[in-house]
Amino acid sequence: MLKLNKKYLAFLCFILFNPFYAHAFEMGDPELIYEGPSGWQSIKYACTGVGESRQDPRWEKYPLKLTFTASGTAYISSVEVKIKDQKGDLAFEAKCNSPWLVVNLKPGSYRVEATALEKYPQKASFKINSGSQTSQVIRFPEIKSGSRE
Repeated sequence: MLKLNKKYLAFLCFILFNPFYAHAFEMGDPELIYEGPSGWQSIKYACTGVGESRQDPRWEKYPLKLTFTASGTAYISSVEVKIKDQKGDLAFEAKCNSPWLVVNLKPGSYRVEATALEKYPQKASFKINSGSQTSQVIRFPEIKSGSRE
């Protein structure tokens, strides 16, 4: 039993202290910071949703998750996003090259203006409640699933 524990401990040390394995744990989609207009505080966000990153538990803690799809169920990327608060003031903006955008916004009512491939606009409204994630699908019906525009 003691030999098994030493082997396990050696393996654990190898994984934790080997720089190549440590780098693998850090890989994935990065969390970014949006620095809004002066007076706004920084907002954490991430463009994600591809491959294994979809399973990352970090994304569940974000109050807003936007999913971008074509006319069918196919995901799309290359979407410019502007989110305005209930007063119409810009709260957040980013260009996302992944099918999901997660944003750490405060509770409240918002309006999103999303433009896919620089020419297909869509708008939607949503409300963020404290303690839960609001998930909103933004569908671009002009973009056919499987097209390569």
